[in-house]
Amino acid sequence: MSGYVTGSDTLIHGLKQFQSGECLVVNKKSNSIDIRRYYRYTPKPICSKSDDEWIKELDVIMNRVTKRMIDRANNGPIRIALSAGLDSRILICKLHEFEYKNLESFSYGPKGSWEAKGAKRVAKRLSIPWKLITLSRKEAHNIFWGSEKKNILIF
Repeated sequence: MSGYVTGSDTLIHGLKQFQSGECLVVNKKSNSIDIRRYYRYTPKPICSKSDDEWIKELDVIMNRVTKRMIDRANNGPIRIALSAGLDSRILICKLHEFEYKNLESFSYGPKGSWEAKGAKRVAKRLSIPWKLITLSRKEAHNIFWGSEKKNILIF
């Protein structure tokens, strides 16, 4: 959906990209071009924790981060840009788990998109207010090319 690819292929047929640890070698004598790997990252486990242990550790870290966020918010509103993706869902679920009351969510994009539908479903299940922000093509163009964007870039 985002246009991101892995490996050497790209979204353009016949166009390749270098991967990490690769270089281009040109041999003038044989008039050949070669792509060679000069480094390969091969991670090794640093310890032998079970999946349950990793999950518990992640939960401890997420709880710590959530508590810190709540403390910093000081009962002020927290508004979550909610998508159907995992990151924003985890964040809003953790805040809900800690029973943070001043919580709202929103999504932006076209009406009826799968992202908006997924976000709305999550917010409804958690009983958290949700709003969809839609823009016409003209509005989106004006925002993207407007003076406010230029000010943000300058900032």
